[in-house]
Amino acid sequence: WYGGERTDFNIRSSWKCDGQFMTLEVIKTRNEIVLKNSGNILYSKELGSTCFKMGRNFLPMFVLLWVVCMLSTTKGLSSSSPSTSSTSTEPQKTEAVKTEVIKDSTSSPSSSSPTVPQKTETTPTTPAKDCNTSPGRTTEEKTQTTPAVVTEKTEIPTQQDNSADDDDGKTTTELSPAIEGKLVPFRPSCDLRIVVTTEQRYRTHSWYGYGASEQWNGDVAFQAGDQELVLIGLHPERNNIAVRNKMFKRGQLEWGYRWLTARYPNSEADGSREYIFTFKEQSLVVTCQNKVLLSIPYEELALDKEKFLYSIDSVKFKIEGEDSPQSFKHARTCPDSDNADDERDWKSFSLRNQLTIPVNPRPEETYFVRFPCSDSIWFKLFLDGESEQNSHIELFSRTRGNIYCNRGGYQTWYGGERTDFNIRSSWKCDGQFMTLEVIKTRNEIVLKNSGNILYSKELGSSDGNCKKKTSEVRTQVWDYYGELLLAVDAGIATVEPTTDPVNNCPWGTFSCGNKCIPVEWKCDGMEDCTNGEDEWFCW
Repeated sequence: WYGGERTDFNIRSSWKCDGQFMTLEVIKTRNEIVLKNSGNILYSKELGSTCFKMGRNFLPMFVLLWVVCMLSTTKGLSSSSPSTSSTSTEPQKTEAVKTEVIKDSTSSPSSSSPTVPQKTETTPTTPAKDCNTSPGRTTEEKTQTTPAVVTEKTEIPTQQDNSADDDDGKTTTELSPAIEGKLVPFRPSCDLRIVVTTEQRYRTHSWYGYGASEQWNGDVAFQAGDQELVLIGLHPERNNIAVRNKMFKRGQLEWGYRWLTARYPNSEADGSREYIFTFKEQSLVVTCQNKVLLSIPYEELALDKEKFLYSIDSVKFKIEGEDSPQSFKHARTCPDSDNADDERDWKSFSLRNQLTIPVNPRPEETYFVRFPCSDSIWFKLFLDGESEQNSHIELFSRTRGNIYCNRGGYQTWYGGERTDFNIRSSWKCDGQFMTLEVIKTRNEIVLKNSGNILYSKELGSSDGNCKKKTSEVRTQVWDYYGELLLAVDAGIATVEPTTDPVNNCPWGTFSCGNKCIPVEWKCDGMEDCTNGEDEWFCW
């Protein structure tokens, strides 16, 4: 077999997963080759006189070992080579990344925490003086190296304080003071700018040494409604960044937060620092004074990157507490195409969480639905009148849908008329999301996407309740398990949006509108819902 011998084998042992990853261990000696996973032997092969030499069938392994050897040698040479002349004895300084522990159960702590584990630094020879090192700490107390600390500069466009249209098609809002705990609309297609000003103080001695005292710079939490998806705590007083997220595993875990070491640039003369939070293609990046503090790949924050980004609809700030910043202002820079969407009052809905929103009747009603570009959707909007249903708009996919008019036509379809339609126009994706715009007047119903008409229906005297004004909009999701967003531009009533208890059915059940039935009863040939809804579209 190509000048040698190949032995095929099957693995019947079970692999062990360490979190989200598995490790294959290949051990080779003169007498055998062994494959292991977490100490469990997957396969072994004894080597005889015809196989122990490193021939062609072991060439890939030889190349791998040679590369590792060369990399190790290169690394050793680079760390010991002189910077200017052969007589220089000062080695290049290498830093081990440390993590630190300081947090309470509700927010990232301020600098007044009574117990503060300290950091140490190691160098190849005699360590340089580190003002952040406390006595009594040893190198064994350091934790894992984390790639979250990046010191090289990146090119970050300078943001303007005043709202203005930039040449690159983006708009920056004015800096506004943050309010503790208030949700501020935000989409990941925008950059979030934070300007924090703290009091300038000095100390004679502390756990961190002598010199200027730093303060906690606040917490920034990206939300999906009331649900926190990821929180970033800014702690220059401890040279740390705190991260709270269910999946994130890097850094040292204390009080529900993961602590990562970060080198903060010096503040301005007035004690201010500028932070930029950017959701890039592959990761969330936090910069301070144009230097990268933190970069987190999305796979460390969520199993589904698109759903994670799509779900973020707001940001919340934690700025009050002991040693809190003097000033905390925020602004955002968004693509021009996103500005209108960001200003809308988006409400999330899904298969399990369906919305009912009262609206004030008006001549023209507009409804917006957003969903990920990569997903196939099947949902329905019910437009109800004061006493009964007026109409509904339903999409089975991006190419098929229907419009139902109650009391319309010959009233042969559940007391009304249904018009099926096909969509032949292409949808436009704005970044990672698409937006369906439904416009309804007394004379027509129009479906649009990014200004492009997908379908339109003229309303006449035979279209029944479709011509009536809407007083309430309801949602229903069929074969789709993600989150969608709904915004209403129809004069929202003063009554707060509600979630109808009968529509908020438990997992594994189906909402009939007036009751919950087992999902197995759907499309079983028997009408279990009052209006037979469980047997609709069962092809």
